[in-house]
Amino acid sequence: QLTCADSDRCPLEHSVSDPSPVSHARDGLTGAGWTLAASMFNARSDHTATLLTNGKVLIAGGTSGGTVLRQAETFDPTNGTWTSAGQMISDRYGASAVVLATGQVLVIGGYSGTAHSETAGAELFDPQLMTWKSAAALHGARAYATATGLADGRVLVAGGGQGIASGS
Repeated sequence: QLTCADSDRCPLEHSVSDPSPVSHARDGLTGAGWTLAASMFNARSDHTATLLTNGKVLIAGGTSGGTVLRQAETFDPTNGTWTSAGQMISDRYGASAVVLATGQVLVIGGYSGTAHSETAGAELFDPQLMTWKSAAALHGARAYATATGLADGRVLVAGGGQGIASGS
């Protein structure tokens, strides 16, 4: 049971009682409707989903059955398959992710660990090497913020917040 300091900022970790590994795809050009895609390796909620420059989608972190995940995977829409993208350095949910000009993905903030502690931690995913490495941390912990790549290469992190007073 989680106790939230501010109900408007309480993380959604328990909002999905039974996350699903099932995925769906829609034809955005013709509007032809939804089709079932292959299932993800890990059922999850509160994860990031980021469109990579190669057209694949990176899914990272989240929660599954009360467990905070480090696992990441990519979806290839050309053949409808999922591939493991290794494990992030830190488990996290409610994080933000943005593609950088280099094609790498910056994953920042969120909640981490069994105590569901807010984190300022950041890491980079290299989609060509399928590897993760640490990146400079935020000045303060953030969860459920937005991350937007700016034209000059910087990243704007806005909103989000902290909200867990204690976890048990």
